Formats: sequence, C-alpha cells, structure tokens
Amino acid sequence: CLHVSGVTPAVGPNAADAALAAVRAARARGTKVSFDGNFRPKLWATWNDTPAPLLRGLLAEADIAFIDHRDIDLMLGAETSETGEHASAERTLQASARAFAAFPHLQRIACTQRTVHSVDRHALGALLVRRDGGVQRIDALPVDGIVDRIGGGDAFAAGVLHGVLSGLDDARTLAFGLAAARLKHSVPGDFNLVGESDVTA
Repeated sequence: CLHVSGVTPAVGPNAADAALAAVRAARARGTKVSFDGNFRPKLWATWNDTPAPLLRGLLAEADIAFIDHRDIDLMLGAETSETGEHASAERTLQASARAFAAFPHLQRIACTQRTVHSVDRHALGALLVRRDGGVQRIDALPVDGIVDRIGGGDAFAAGVLHGVLSGLDDARTLAFGLAAARLKHSVPGDFNLVGESDVTA
C-alpha cells in the first residue's frame, strides 16, 4: 500500500508532481493507494491558491481516504452551510456519497470526530464509510491528560491501515484505529511509539 499525505503536494510544485506521479504509478501496478487529506492552507497559500484540482487528482487514485466533509467540500464544492458537532458526522456521511460517485476507485473513507473541552481534555470518536453503504461509527470517548496531540491523525490512519491490511473486519479496524489515535495523545513527539499489543490492550 502506498500512503500519501496531503502535506506533500502542499509544500511545492515539485512535491505535488511527485505525489501525483507516485499514486498513478501505484495504481498502474495494482498497489493499493491510501490518501490522507491533511489540508494545510498556509502551506498551499505560499504557491497555489487553488489546490482542489491537485487534491482531486490524488484522491482519484485512492482506495481508502482519511478525509471528512471539509476535505470533500474543498475538492468538490460545498453543498451546505450546516455547522455544529453533531452536523459534522452527518455531513461527512452525506459528503461521502458524493466522493464515492466522483472517485470510482475509492472504497473506504475514514475520519475522527474530535471535541475539544480544554487543552488537555478532548473527546475522540471515529467514522468509517464504505462504498457499498456500510457504516461503522464509534461515539466520542474521553482523551484526558493529553501529553501531545500532534500525530494523532497519523496514528489513526496507521491503525486503520493496519486493520485493513491485516484483514480485520470494519468494526475491529475502526476500533484499532481509534485506540491508536487515543493512545498517541499520551506519547510526546510526532510518532506513536507503541506496538500492536499496546493498541489492542
């Protein structure tokens, strides 16, 4: 599986060209492609104020995407102005249908749902939607005593990919991804320095 982050094309035109070439080469060789939206507007603003076409090109090759309604709206245009925490999951479900229609290779969309209570106390849930209409959802669980939230999204993506590539069912895959993300909040630095048994526990 080739995993590509949306940060890569945001850093400049050469990186954007390389990312697009990589996902197209992977697709041509039958390798699964994973794409994490990771939209960074300040990076894009330094060289490209219309990133949607490039991001669409990356998503067009993806089998699994770590995106939510905001990413989909960015790439396909917004359809509603509804806001609020509850609206976020419902909007992602609705937007997923648009993404599946626009990108025929896409099979799964996964994302976290975060509520920030304070700097060291959050709640984190997760959502996984399949092209065939299957939905797995985990309601928000507490994340208290946060050491470092940086890398939590990457830990979630890594956990979900572990589940998919290990042949876990969707419910166990999403649970593993969310557990990895929650655990990362206790680890300083960017990397989730834990093993499979730690996440399972």
